[in-house]
Amino acid sequence: MLVDRVQFCELDDVKQTVAIKVLRALRSYDPSKVTGRGFGPHRHGLSSCRCGQCRYVYQCVLNLRKDLLQKKLRPERFIEDLVAAGGPDMDQRSGGLPSRDSWEMEHLAADHETVYGEIEKDGFRLPNTLNSGERAVVIHLYAGYKMTEVMRILCIGRNEYDARLERIEAKLSDWRPSPARQPELA
Repeated sequence: MLVDRVQFCELDDVKQTVAIKVLRALRSYDPSKVTGRGFGPHRHGLSSCRCGQCRYVYQCVLNLRKDLLQKKLRPERFIEDLVAAGGPDMDQRSGGLPSRDSWEMEHLAADHETVYGEIEKDGFRLPNTLNSGERAVVIHLYAGYKMTEVMRILCIGRNEYDARLERIEAKLSDWRPSPARQPELA
């Protein structure tokens, strides 16, 4: 049985995964893409149904079974296991474990300098030759967004994104910003 060999999954998790896979397979089935001839009429509920839809769903479930069996066990570490329950005064009484608040401040929080320091330090400047659409792409990419996120935020397609990127590369290829001038004291 599948659940016996997939030791790190519980039975309910496997049942839910299979149910979701069947639902997605039923929704994504397209009879126009079926090649060859069918194997008879629909006989849903019977184990011998050989219609195109049932064969497609069965193949999707077999692929899921293969994926679950090949899945590598990755150890999960929970924050609750790494920290002590209680307030900030629990460090000494919890056997050296930090409190949840101090652990979150150390590992999950970022201060202003970490987030904005690099941008403010660089004095980020763009050439005047970039139009507003090209500037928006550069600013979002510089802020760390991925290509698909930039396309979604700006409501543009892949072709428009590629065209903007080509224009940006052409305009920035020979652009050398002059160093910022220091005001002269009179």
